[in-house]
Amino acid sequence: MLKPLVIGMALVLGNFSIARATHPEELAAECVDAVQSLVDRYENDAASSTRECVRKINALQAAGRDEAAIQVARECVSTATRKARLVGEYIESIRDRCTDALVDMGAFGLTRRVDSACSDSLEQVRNALERQEYAISQALED
Repeated sequence: MLKPLVIGMALVLGNFSIARATHPEELAAECVDAVQSLVDRYENDAASSTRECVRKINALQAAGRDEAAIQVARECVSTATRKARLVGEYIESIRDRCTDALVDMGAFGLTRRVDSACSDSLEQVRNALERQEYAISQALED
């Protein structure tokens, strides 16, 4: 479950290079785009993973295997938490690389813009994780 997201993030980050940007505005735009692309991939993966977990939980409950359903729910939440943490670390890495480069270029206003976009993206990741946890807990209650 974790591997496709990691590969997807590696592709996003693999295409992201501070060295390509020659102007601060270009660099800031590339940084924000890279972060948003990463979050979009994460949110799509989170939604898909959650649907699969809920499907498994419902099937186990329908078969009267409540303990197995609880175990699946635990594993799903654990995996979701690891993915969210990993995505957060990638966002922080992009933030650090971009803001350092922008400071070196003297583009302090753009540094604040990138920092704000990264903070917003981290909030999106937290919200997605909360939605996953809620959906999984609701599946157990059904």
